[in-house]
Amino acid sequence: MDVLLTSINSNRDHFTEEEANAFQNWYQKDENADPPQHILQPISVMAKRENRQDSRELWREISGVLKSAVRKSAMLAVESGLMTSEIARTFYRSG
Repeated sequence: MDVLLTSINSNRDHFTEEEANAFQNWYQKDENADPPQHILQPISVMAKRENRQDSRELWREISGVLKSAVRKSAMLAVESGLMTSEIARTFYRSG
């Protein structure tokens, strides 16, 4: 995810504000991991943070935005040599 975040930050003009903000809000850096990495936050945590009662509705609203941001970021990471096309394809397999 760090490569994807780098790709988003380096190519802001390719992302909507909603995509960039969603990615940065939902993927938080875990400094306790070795090596540190960005982890998708649980829906329940994000629902509380956004003061939302229905976490499923929140996920329905944000999942498409996150999917778009991740896939777009992977494509740009390949174009800039930060990621191989084989790794990028894994972001297109699910959902």
